[in-house]
Amino acid sequence: MDTTSNKERLRVSDLIVGSALCIITTKIFVTSLGFIVQTMRTGAPYYQSAGFFPAVVSSILFICACSLVRTALKSIFKNKTESVSTGNLKYLGLIVSENLRAMKKGAFGFLLVLSWFGFYVFVLLGRLSYVSATFIFVFVFMALFHFKEESRISVRQAATLLLTAFLMALFISLLFQNVARIPLP
Repeated sequence: MDTTSNKERLRVSDLIVGSALCIITTKIFVTSLGFIVQTMRTGAPYYQSAGFFPAVVSSILFICACSLVRTALKSIFKNKTESVSTGNLKYLGLIVSENLRAMKKGAFGFLLVLSWFGFYVFVLLGRLSYVSATFIFVFVFMALFHFKEESRISVRQAATLLLTAFLMALFISLLFQNVARIPLP
């Protein structure tokens, strides 16, 4: 595979992910505004709403996603002299359809990661304490990425992964509960 194909594939991935992020962040922002409106109806200031922080974060992510889409489009059309037109859109559609077929392996990995996040949120957090569920989640995540690099893992490496996962879960829990005063599930 040549570098032009890899670069083009990366730009198409940027375009797809950026577009998806634009849609998701818009949905989060609109939902957050509903919480803010409900809070303001009670007479409380908008910044005390449960939707204030998600609205701010989704706005920032939306701007980043738009920037990603803009950069991807500029890179895809950089060899074209005319502006985005019907011909360019057909060219873009051809590139996207060709590269989507080539990205099936990456899509499987993405779905695997998304499934693990879902399992963590909907199963582990519902049945275990926050620290236990987060420990298992972080450990499995780190182990998966570690095994991707190496086929075998030593006892020392496993102990390091276990200790790191435990300390991360404990640190996150203490940070949220004691410093930020945010109750955890």
